Amino acid sequence: MHVLLLKEPRDGESGPDPYITLFQPDKHGGLVFTSPRAVEAVKMCLEAEERREEWNSSVKDKWNGKSIYVVGKATAALVRNLGLNPFGEDTGTADVLSRVIIEREDTNIPPLFFPCGSIKREVLPTALRDNGVPLETLTVYQTAEHPDLEKNLKNYFTEQGTPASIAFFSPSGVKFCLEAVRRLSVCCHRAYYTGRYDSRRYGFIKPVNWEEIQFEDSDASFNDDFLDDIQDMIQEGTTVHRSRDAPRDGDQDTRNSFTESQAFLSALEEFQRVSGLPVTGVLDEATKSAMNKPRCGVPDREIDLNTPIAPENSSAADTQNSSSSSLNEADSNNTATFDAAKSFEDDIFSSNDTESALTGIFNDTSRNYTEDFNLFYHILNNTSLNNSHDINTDSQTVNVSLNVHQSKPARRRKRHLAALVTKYRNQRDLSETGFMAFSKRVLKWRLIGEGYSSQLSIEDQRYIFRLAFRMWSEVSPLEFVEDSRSPLEDVDIRLGFGTGRHLGCNQRFDGTGQEFAHAWFLGDIHFDDDEHFTGPNAGSGISLLKVAVHEIGHVLGLPHIYRPGSIMQPSYLPHESGFEMDWMDRKAIQHLYGGCKGRFNTVFDWIRKEKTPYGDVVIRFNTYFMRDGWYWLYENRNNRTRYGDPVALQIGWRGLPMDGVDAYVHVWSRKRDAVYFFKGTQFWRYDSENDQAFRQDPEGHRYPRLISEGFPGVFSPIDTAFYDRRDSHIYFFKNALVYAFDVEANSLARGFPKAIRDVFPAVQNGDHPDGNIDAAYFSFTHNAIFLLKGTRFWQVVGSRDRRRRPFLPQNGLLPHREVDQQWFDLCNVHPTALKLTR
Repeated sequence: MHVLLLKEPRDGESGPDPYITLFQPDKHGGLVFTSPRAVEAVKMCLEAEERREEWNSSVKDKWNGKSIYVVGKATAALVRNLGLNPFGEDTGTADVLSRVIIEREDTNIPPLFFPCGSIKREVLPTALRDNGVPLETLTVYQTAEHPDLEKNLKNYFTEQGTPASIAFFSPSGVKFCLEAVRRLSVCCHRAYYTGRYDSRRYGFIKPVNWEEIQFEDSDASFNDDFLDDIQDMIQEGTTVHRSRDAPRDGDQDTRNSFTESQAFLSALEEFQRVSGLPVTGVLDEATKSAMNKPRCGVPDREIDLNTPIAPENSSAADTQNSSSSSLNEADSNNTATFDAAKSFEDDIFSSNDTESALTGIFNDTSRNYTEDFNLFYHILNNTSLNNSHDINTDSQTVNVSLNVHQSKPARRRKRHLAALVTKYRNQRDLSETGFMAFSKRVLKWRLIGEGYSSQLSIEDQRYIFRLAFRMWSEVSPLEFVEDSRSPLEDVDIRLGFGTGRHLGCNQRFDGTGQEFAHAWFLGDIHFDDDEHFTGPNAGSGISLLKVAVHEIGHVLGLPHIYRPGSIMQPSYLPHESGFEMDWMDRKAIQHLYGGCKGRFNTVFDWIRKEKTPYGDVVIRFNTYFMRDGWYWLYENRNNRTRYGDPVALQIGWRGLPMDGVDAYVHVWSRKRDAVYFFKGTQFWRYDSENDQAFRQDPEGHRYPRLISEGFPGVFSPIDTAFYDRRDSHIYFFKNALVYAFDVEANSLARGFPKAIRDVFPAVQNGDHPDGNIDAAYFSFTHNAIFLLKGTRFWQVVGSRDRRRRPFLPQNGLLPHREVDQQWFDLCNVHPTALKLTR
């Protein structure tokens, strides 16, 4: 075969001119082009000036005197640029073009000249040859595989899942892409080829023991209770009538097969339900697509972690029977569990009208979130749900082992094979709610040296994990600290990357595709390094931050949660870079570990004037909680803190003391509008318009100033203070006394100081803070005054309360409640994570 070299011949080269064929139209009956690249290759032959002149002067016209066949409009356009007149651009395919050529050409003509690539379909040459039309084929360009082909395909399958179909537009596309596509398809189509296996693996057929389950090709084999082919499980019913009373050979197998098929169909329907799909019981395209999505490797349904452990001498059958009995009992108690969950809801939402409005989230008509919430707890433990309180780490706890004894040595754990897996697991304790939870509040974690990812720098990996742990700390009383020095067995949570058989784990990663990570309650987290993990804000790939947050949730005790927006959904859904913790995620972790408690230095609503884009002046406010040198912005409309808080005081409140303030006062009347912060014996005036403390205010006062200078008669340091618009007085609290300061008179009000109990009497005998108030706060959201001390608060009786209940004393203190029952997610983070930003 002749080869057309796409370069100028060098001086002294021997042999015939490699471009001679193109310049011998007399020896050919016409030209055939089936790809734009072939035309471009011919064009390159004409770049030399002498050849271009020869082409334009004679060769082009000779070719135009013959037939110039093309496939497609793009190829035709390029042929016209060469000065040739194409025919057949509307044929669309080489097959159609070959039929046109056969109809037009005689078998006695000189051969048609067919410039083509090194990889071509044989449809046209074969058809012409079979019909006697001569054809001379010449390779004019070579096709090579793009170096990033498999990587790009891998990223696509990771992010988009398996496509319904793949269209190829060239033979080279088939040659280079098909093998990679097949490999990826096999990986991503695991749900299609082994839907029954996945249903069992992830607990949809029956809850699984995640601690003991083995991967299909691990050293320890499965007891394969089901048929290998899905088609064998779904069979047309027989019309042969048989006696039900006279069992025959094979009846037991038939019954088992029917039971297995029913189990698979039930599992399929359950998967469709929790995935928000139409419940059909058919493995349709939508269901296969949902199964093919990248997901967490932790099963959706596990056996009750608190099931009694089988004795050492019990058989595997006895163990199975015990588990089945426990599960049957759990199923029979569904109604009771649902009622318990409803009771838990009522306890949560009885705190105030604002939070009661959140019940709408559970009662959304599009999903039964109450049922999901109940399912989430039923997976963990079939116990009644009570409001959670702080876990007393000094109290005796019940240790529960998850190692169910297996009689077969092949099923024994092999997790001791790597440094990641320690000699023993940390003890797992029951929280007061009856669920598995850590018994301490400060947890150590480590990215182990044997388990670094090959895709991100070590520092990037550690930063992402620090951020992931901080996100859980922001919504729970847990604090996390990276520990790189302690013995590995003393580290509570160990993280690592691996591929295939990895880190001595009894699970195996499946390569690019379905499972991207897995984790164990109160133990380890493994990430599949074959996946395309990326950092925050990368805009492509799988977000390592999002996956890490999900897997940490498992380690802390959470199962999968089937709620749109939940970080604990089993399937990976791409999120914007600033994804947040869902309401259900926060309530779930707080049910295990309790709410966040702690005292605050001051709480206030910051009022300021802002201009709209249209030039209008509006008055806005935000609620802030301050503790030491850190603060939280509280979003009353969402009844939670802003994501990413707490933040350093020096970042958000310029010019104030870095270690915190004691009080905030906003004197807001017809004559005055001034904001003050107090700390120790000094106070600062704040410039709300420029969002910083005044060094010198418009009246010429320099700051900070002494409290005794600006507020004569008030002894400092104070505990806290607030401005009461009802009487234009500032109330300063110090120990058991309160000082009412008349702003208009610039002096103490008559008769003050007084005992706090006299000015703010208890509505219920004995229920009073007595003194040393931490914070006094007027809330524009609630239109009420609150006094905070420790983890409690008291609401001051207002005029509206007295109109409804005239017997209430003026400024009386209603019975106390816990701060975390009124304001949610005001959680500390460990000092090492305080300055992390997203």
